[in-house]
Amino acid sequence: MFVGKSSWTYIGANYGAFDAMEGVVWSVWASFSVLSLVGIFYPLKMLPIILLEILYKVIWLFVVAYPLWSVGQLEG
Repeated sequence: MFVGKSSWTYIGANYGAFDAMEGVVWSVWASFSVLSLVGIFYPLKMLPIILLEILYKVIWLFVVAYPLWSVGQLEG
């Protein structure tokens, strides 16, 4: 709820162009807020999106996070 409000407020109040990464970040947060509202009303139709999110996070853990963690370079 709060992420949706702050992301849409930030997007609406922006008067200049976003840089590439900033635009991606705010667009993703705004889309998550819309998809969460859709998921409240149609939970079974949103199941493929949830599975996609779980899959890419598991892949990221094995491909990116674990190799960095194993050599002691994972920050954060």
